Amino acid sequence: MIREKVAWFLRNLWAVRNIIIVFIAFVAPINLAIGDSKETKCAYGLIVMAILWLTEAFPIPVTALLPTVIFPLLGVSTARAICSKYINDTTVLFLGGLVVAVAVEEVGLHTRIAMGIISVLGSNPNMLMLGLMLPTWFLSMWISNTAATSMMIPIIQAVMTQIREANRIRLEGAKGTIRSNSDKLKREKAN
Repeated sequence: MIREKVAWFLRNLWAVRNIIIVFIAFVAPINLAIGDSKETKCAYGLIVMAILWLTEAFPIPVTALLPTVIFPLLGVSTARAICSKYINDTTVLFLGGLVVAVAVEEVGLHTRIAMGIISVLGSNPNMLMLGLMLPTWFLSMWISNTAATSMMIPIIQAVMTQIREANRIRLEGAKGTIRSNSDKLKREKAN
């Protein structure tokens, strides 16, 4: 009976551990938040974030965004100043390129591009390399190099899949030809 109650308590305690950790993270260093200087208030925010990062009570991306809420509330800095560190033109360009890369992969455009490259250039490695370099170069003119690379990776994987599939079919055809030829030889020897 007692063992069951202890087990029930521990299961429920484990279920609410994140709530307990968040409460402790915000309450334990509270004397820093009460201080007069911006430095102590900033230290409070950093300690809270460190506790939440280490325990992962919040998902890490959520914890990373906490300064946009904590620092303006404590008067450490303005929300505009803090948010400008998170989002700037370069970050938006990078994220936009990654969104385009995910969209290309989601709709299957990478497979169509790969099939087009193979149908136009064949399976010659030098021509395939050229066929993959030119679109990457073209994309790099408008989006960041990292985004262009992340966009080309699914295309390259699709090209490799198509080449493997073609080689498998060619190999099966060759095995079939060898079998039929060996069957012919066996029949000729039998006659």
